[in-house]
Amino acid sequence: MPPTPPTLRLDIGELGDMSQTEIAFDAAGRMTSSTLQHQESYRSLNNQNQQVCVAKLNPPGEAGFDRISVLFEVDSRRTLLATVKDLLTGEVLVNRGEIYKLT
Repeated sequence: MPPTPPTLRLDIGELGDMSQTEIAFDAAGRMTSSTLQHQESYRSLNNQNQQVCVAKLNPPGEAGFDRISVLFEVDSRRTLLATVKDLLTGEVLVNRGEIYKLT
């Protein structure tokens, strides 16, 4: 098993669920429908490809154990902020880091 990376990158995005459906009516007026396509997608809000919220874990985390807590807030400028705290050490790794400017 490869070692757990010591750096954690927080990527915030939007989940999407898109479907295309065909609706048809027969001669008696009964409606039928069938799904033509169904797609789930993820789009990162980080469109400049920057590492907007990076936390360094020391010592590295272990799979299966909660290691961080993340608090999200929106400031008066409508900017999404994140505070990341290491649950093992109690250290604040990122304090009100800017994630995304909301519109």
